[in-house]
Amino acid sequence: MKRIIRAICAAAATFSMIAASAFSSFADTANGISVSETTLVQGDEFTVSLSVPPAEDADTASLRVLYDNTAFEGIEFAPDVPGSFTNLSNGIMALSAANATRAIKLGDGLTLTAKMRVRDNAPDGVYDFILVENSFCYLIEETWEFEELWFPETTKVSVTVGSPVAGAAVTAESQPTETTAGTVTAPTETAKSDSPSPMNSSDNVFIVIIIVIIAAVVAGIVITIIALFKPKTNKK
Repeated sequence: MKRIIRAICAAAATFSMIAASAFSSFADTANGISVSETTLVQGDEFTVSLSVPPAEDADTASLRVLYDNTAFEGIEFAPDVPGSFTNLSNGIMALSAANATRAIKLGDGLTLTAKMRVRDNAPDGVYDFILVENSFCYLIEETWEFEELWFPETTKVSVTVGSPVAGAAVTAESQPTETTAGTVTAPTETAKSDSPSPMNSSDNVFIVIIIVIIAAVVAGIVITIIALFKPKTNKK
């Protein structure tokens, strides 16, 4: 009986390690805009983050987020990006950087975070933070072409301030923009105004992986128990 218990515990421990690794990997692949809190009241502080997944190192960067300046004020935006200039005021969170070599390290991914505050006189409502310009790229050797490295999955996130009436929403205006790097101008995709679906393809893949792992662990436990209870035959 002790052997059975030890076998089950070992299988459970193995499953826990595999599941933890899978969840960690999933968390590391965050891609796009997010906020630390989605329900706020006047005077609250929170953060807006832009997550870039692991990629090749970049020469240049350009990003811009729109928000409602009457409801929010920027407190701090000082990302560790070489050669960068930033702005966090008047409804705009922006960064621009240009370097001669691959100075922007993206091998482990990169998260840019801005500290924000809800204004004391902000009207109750649902507000959007919209990523309207996004680019991390490098100049391809011996050409004047740039290789784009960042394709965010989430370009809009909403927060609720106070207790708005049903249907109340305030949306930062989004206009088509262009990202300029060096002497080459590449159009970027305008953030979509409709809300993202509850589950995207990466979520589905992740859930399928977890189900397969659980099934494999359960099958292993069953096989182990059967093997332990199987009567041994004496060889003559």
